[in-house]
Amino acid sequence: MMPLQNNPRKAAKELHNSLGWTNPDDLTLEEIAFSIGISVRNVPIKGSEGRILIKGNSGIVSISSAITHQGKRNFVLAHEIGHFILHKEIINLFSDTNKTLSEWHTKGPHETQAKHLRF
Repeated sequence: MMPLQNNPRKAAKELHNSLGWTNPDDLTLEEIAFSIGISVRNVPIKGSEGRILIKGNSGIVSISSAITHQGKRNFVLAHEIGHFILHKEIINLFSDTNKTLSEWHTKGPHETQAKHLRF
């Protein structure tokens, strides 16, 4: 699957098709993450609700263990999956930290694109 950096909706549709996903209840977001090479973990985080570390075709998503509402947790995970699908080809190693979040907001549309990827 080629990254579609400027078209989040098309990227989500491609992901759905590649997984054979026809109904939103077919797979959980954790299953989707695992199937595309992402490990998900719940950890205490300061300064954000979720972070992603991407290297090549694999990644680790850390979600704040303070998030107790499943809908919010799903939103954060979907956002980080969006970064993985849309932006993993931009640099060899990407770490979503306070510094990179600030840089991504000021230098490009990456946060907005990841936010608009819909599952």
